[in-house]
Amino acid sequence: MKQFEVKLSPPLAGLTVVFTLFLVFFMGFLLTLVGAPPYNPINFMWMGIIAILFFILARFAMLQPVSLELSEDKLTIVRLYGKVEIPRHKIIEVYRKKKMWLNIKVFGDAGWFGYIGLFWNKQEGLNHCYVKNLSKAVVIRTDKGYFVVSCEHPGDLIDELKKGMHVL
Repeated sequence: MKQFEVKLSPPLAGLTVVFTLFLVFFMGFLLTLVGAPPYNPINFMWMGIIAILFFILARFAMLQPVSLELSEDKLTIVRLYGKVEIPRHKIIEVYRKKKMWLNIKVFGDAGWFGYIGLFWNKQEGLNHCYVKNLSKAVVIRTDKGYFVVSCEHPGDLIDELKKGMHVL
């Protein structure tokens, strides 16, 4: 099994740190406003908003890819919570992605912890993104659709995936 490291690019890391700090300070500020008596329905509404913001923070943090694991039969996208597996025999094409910024977010996160979720662009259509570094993105076309991933050495990943590809 070969493992590929996945890291946030410096611009996305900066965005992630700034936005996370803002969100944590904002939640703390709201708690100081609504955490003291007298309690009324508006206080409970704000506490609900804080809980939702905390859930969003935790959810996006858990979905970010940590590494890619390539075995003889599958490529596994390892996330903080859960895995996404792409069988190697289903891979049709692999290539470097240029102009990642042209993707339109359908559902997911475009910048905070990376590009994670469902995106659309003119070339591939709908695609599942697990990208933490836009300049090192790799497109994997399968019979079920497109996946976009990134790793520190995208050329090595492409070479390894092409070794096991079945040509149609």
